[in-house]
Amino acid sequence: MIPILTTEHFTLQSARGVIMAEIGSRATIYLSAVSASVVALAFVTTLSDAEELIRGFVFVLLPVLAFMGFVTKERLVQLSYTDFHYQRAINRIRHFYVDAAPETARYLLLSTHDDMLGVAQSAVYQEGRRMGLLTAAVMIAVINYVIVGLLGGLLVDWLMEVSASRLLLIGAAIGLVIGVIDYRLSAARWNRYVAGLEVRFPTLPDREDLQST
Repeated sequence: MIPILTTEHFTLQSARGVIMAEIGSRATIYLSAVSASVVALAFVTTLSDAEELIRGFVFVLLPVLAFMGFVTKERLVQLSYTDFHYQRAINRIRHFYVDAAPETARYLLLSTHDDMLGVAQSAVYQEGRRMGLLTAAVMIAVINYVIVGLLGGLLVDWLMEVSASRLLLIGAAIGLVIGVIDYRLSAARWNRYVAGLEVRFPTLPDREDLQST
C-alpha cells in the first residue's frame, strides 16, 4: 500500500509543477500581448493623424485584448482549483503515512488534513482574505478591468463628446463595475465549491496545537 501511495504522491506533486508552469506561461502570454499592444498603439498614434484610423485600430485591438484577459483569467482560476484539489489529495496521502506509522508525525512539517485550513498550512499561506488578492488570476483580472474600462470610455467618447476628465471617470467606473461583478461571481463560485468538498480528515484544534509545538 505504501509504495502505491508514494507513487501517487510523486505523481500529484509532478502534476502541481505542470500547473505552476502553465500558470506562468499563460500569464506571460497575456502580459506580452498587452505590452505589444501598447507599443503598437504608440506607433499608430505617433505616425498617423487620421482620427478614424486610430479609432478603428483601437476598437479592433482592445476587444481582442479584453477577450484574452477574460479567457486567461478564467483558465488561471481553473488551474488554481486543480492545484487545490491536488494538494488536498497529497494531504490525504500524508495522513495515511501518519496512520501507518504514527511516530512519523513529529517529522512531517506540512499538514495531514484535507480541509481548507489543512491546505493553507501545506501551501504555507497566511490566513485572511488578502491572500486571495495575491494570485496570478487577480493580477490578470485587474489589468483586464483597466482595458475594459478604457474600451468603454472610448465607446462613450465616440457616441458623445465628453471632456478628458469625464472620460477618465467613466472608464474607471466601467472598469470598477465589471471588477465588482466579476469578483462577486468568482467568490460565489468558490463558496459553492468549498461547501461541496468532502472533508475526511478535518483539522482539529488539539491536533493543530500539537503541530504548532
